[in-house]
Amino acid sequence: MPFRFVHTADIHLDSPLRSLAMRNGDLAELVGDASRQAFVSIVDLCLAE
Repeated sequence: MPFRFVHTADIHLDSPLRSLAMRNGDLAELVGDASRQAFVSIVDLCLAE
């Protein structure tokens, strides 16, 4: 039975991004939100396939 494999790496979910947050809190929040949304999109893709 064939299958598909999805590999992801270096996804820092809920990583505090401390160094970025110290410099620019708004940007750190944007990056954190983007990381979580990317993960959601990956899971949605896997479920759809």
